[in-house]
Amino acid sequence: MSANNFSDPDDDVTPPNQYIPIASVDEKSTARRRPSNGCVITALVILVALCLVGATIGAAAFALYFYNSPTASNATALQPGDLTEVALAASPTISPGALPTQGISPTLTTIPTNTLPALPSPTSTSPSTATISLTTTPTAKPTWMPCPGIYFSRLYVGDKAYVSFDPPLPNRVRSQPSTSGVYLGMLQPGERAEIIGGPVCSNQWVWWEVRSLASGLKGWTAEGDNKAYWLVPVP
Repeated sequence: MSANNFSDPDDDVTPPNQYIPIASVDEKSTARRRPSNGCVITALVILVALCLVGATIGAAAFALYFYNSPTASNATALQPGDLTEVALAASPTISPGALPTQGISPTLTTIPTNTLPALPSPTSTSPSTATISLTTTPTAKPTWMPCPGIYFSRLYVGDKAYVSFDPPLPNRVRSQPSTSGVYLGMLQPGERAEIIGGPVCSNQWVWWEVRSLASGLKGWTAEGDNKAYWLVPVP
């Protein structure tokens, strides 16, 4: 019997009734590396959750950046000395819809309050006493009789008199209180004269020394007769 045909004593062992297949080494290694279905699902859930969280964070960051970023109308940076910058600095208000550029703060200009000058305190002064000027109508002087039995006189020395218009005749002026006196001139109707002397009784008349206020004529003239007064006192 050849060596290849030599029977091993172990060959007499009775094989089992059921055949148990033995997996190959490749199959074992493959089965050991394949994960189970539960692990795969868990990994997928974690991955999806991480994606959702990342998407939420990214959306929030984008929205925040978009909100804080300047708009197209305000994207141009202002340079020092620019008219727009001067206008913004001088005006305390910002027009609606325009966002203020960062770094420029409006300067509030204080409007001076109109102050009124101090009024002088009223000084209490006693009311001045009003001077009431009463214009009294001079009362006529009482008549008197310088020449008994002739007529009552209405004149006194110092009075002013005028020649009566009734009758409208002039009065003769003489150098003496008598018709025998020298004729000096006449006092016309309405002409005023001042009584400077008298009276003197002569020729049944009352004579007064007079001086004309118009011409200065000076002499003696009669006041009247028993029928009328030729000289009328000035009120």
